[in-house]
This record gives sequence, C-alpha cells and structure tokens, in this order.
Amino acid sequence: MTKNVTNLAASVMSIALLAGTLCTAVEFFKLYHSPALDGFRLTIPGMLLLGRTFSVWDLAAYWVAISFGTILDKVIRPAAQIK
Repeated sequence: MTKNVTNLAASVMSIALLAGTLCTAVEFFKLYHSPALDGFRLTIPGMLLLGRTFSVWDLAAYWVAISFGTILDKVIRPAAQIK
C-alpha cells in the first residue's frame, strides 16, 4: 500500500507541475503579438483560450490555486482511503 500511495503522490505532484507550467506558458504567450493572433484574441474563443492581457497577478493566482488543490488532494485522499 505504501508504494501505491507514493506513486499517487508523485502523480499528483507531476500533474500539478504540468498544470502550472501550462498556465505559465499561456500567460507568457500573451506577450507575443501578431495580427492573426490578435484578431483571434478579439473573438470569444480567443478570449477564453488565450486571454488578452498579461498579468503577473494571474500567474500568482494560478500557482496558489494549483498548490492549494494539490495540498487539499494530499489531505483528503488518504483520509478517504482510511474509511
């Protein structure tokens, strides 16, 4: 059982790091401008997928939320397995 818990913790951490990396990449991608990309950003899908403006506060919010979710998962999952 210890091996499964260790593997689960490693996979949760890997997923959290992947999510944080993707969020950071999308946020920094907002700094790149081209006419086609800016045109896409003006559409509803473009606003939802890419956003329009870069913000360091968004990066902080993403990482705090991901960290909170990871910690919450590590607390709740073992408690659920005990029952």
